[in-house]
Amino acid sequence: ELAGSLWLFWSMRGPLTEGRVWLEWAVKTLESIEGNEDHALAINILIGASELARIQGDTESAIKWKLRVMEICHRSGEQRWLSAVLHDLAIIYADREECERSLAFAEKAVALRRKIGIPSGIAHALGALYYALICNNNLEAARKVIEESTQIDREQQNHERLATDLVMLIYIAIRQERYMDAQLAFEDFLPIARELADHEAAVLAIHAKGTLSVAKGDLRQAAHLLGMAEQVAAISGVRIELPGRAWIESTISAAKTMMGEIAWNKAYKAGQSSVKHIDSLPQVLDVLAIYLTGTSDFKKNKPLLPAGMTAREMEIFRLVAQGLTDIQVAQTLVISSRTVNAHLTSIYNKLGVNSRTAAMRYAIEHDLF
Repeated sequence: ELAGSLWLFWSMRGPLTEGRVWLEWAVKTLESIEGNEDHALAINILIGASELARIQGDTESAIKWKLRVMEICHRSGEQRWLSAVLHDLAIIYADREECERSLAFAEKAVALRRKIGIPSGIAHALGALYYALICNNNLEAARKVIEESTQIDREQQNHERLATDLVMLIYIAIRQERYMDAQLAFEDFLPIARELADHEAAVLAIHAKGTLSVAKGDLRQAAHLLGMAEQVAAISGVRIELPGRAWIESTISAAKTMMGEIAWNKAYKAGQSSVKHIDSLPQVLDVLAIYLTGTSDFKKNKPLLPAGMTAREMEIFRLVAQGLTDIQVAQTLVISSRTVNAHLTSIYNKLGVNSRTAAMRYAIEHDLF
């Protein structure tokens, strides 16, 4: 009973290894009384064990225990926990890039939560649907879903959920290149994160800020922040569960190539070192606040991208240089042809040219590729 009651504390405050030991012992105890267990207690323990396994990246154990919860829910008629498990499985499968399976679980979770009719539960299920839609590259639908969830959580004053909502809004704003919206969501997030001291949300936020810095072309700051995120995750035992992992990782990989591996690794390690000796989450959030308020020393660095181009513009420029048409670039980056054309117009203006041929001449003369 104690293990079942403490799992949420362990998931937010740690240590996760201690929680796993207790909960796995509790799961073994459940197995010894199979068929005679208290359904509510069994569900609580299995949910707790699976969540700590998920946070630590042990998705196989997490899936195994969540499927056991589903079996108990079907036997006992417990709908709220069933919808919670459907939510969790949707996120796990999205992180594993099993997108169709993720969407199927998420849609079932939302339908069941709407049937039950509790607002906080609906918001919870919408979070899973967001992950599934991002996995399937349906960005506008994902945006609408997480905006609905945010509105519900604000009305219900559910700060735990609201913190997650805001981080999700940040990621979707980055994907849609709405950088001011991302910045505003960060500013909303920080005071809530301080109140909760939730390691998982904080790690996601630092990583999101790093991704935003990549998108805006501030590559030194990006590498520094991503190093911070990895170090805080390692200290707290949290696995960074990203919405749209493939896109984020490819974007960061492109940034690393543009900056150069040696320079990137140097900034990345500096970010790791900056939080190695910080022993409390509020101090980590203080460091993050420096970046959000614009007082970071990285502002003094010269941009690493030519002619003031953003990381996205440079990515498009490289694809055009490889001979891809506007349509092929759009398909590669999962954006519209109109967006590609708008970026090319901006690129030409920044380079002071008016054609692809002139742009390629500029690239060759300045050894960009």
